[in-house]
Amino acid sequence: MFERPTVPGTPGRVADRRNGSAMMAVIDETALVSTDGEGVPVALDWRGGRYRVTDRPTVWTCTSAWWAPLEPFPPTFGRRPVSIGGWRFQATHVETGGSFVLDVVASTEPCWSVVRVYE
Repeated sequence: MFERPTVPGTPGRVADRRNGSAMMAVIDETALVSTDGEGVPVALDWRGGRYRVTDRPTVWTCTSAWWAPLEPFPPTFGRRPVSIGGWRFQATHVETGGSFVLDVVASTEPCWSVVRVYE
């Protein structure tokens, strides 16, 4: 569904192309995500803290799973069907005010996976 690029010798870290410093961590951690009535993330409990979503979440899409067997055959009209693969948003700790930009993989359960943290 998504690529997990890392820097050789530093598992879970990705280099900043400008100066070589690490700016993004690739992780796989569980978070309890609260959503609004339309399924958009509004808050999460993660790493022992409570965070609220403080920007407009961006949805990322992927080709729908049911389409996978048909992938070699391009659609005759329109585009391949897509599903929501996850979200990117800024999360701000409710007590400390510290913020991160997170990529989370959606789930039908309240516990989702945090897969990238941008520092």
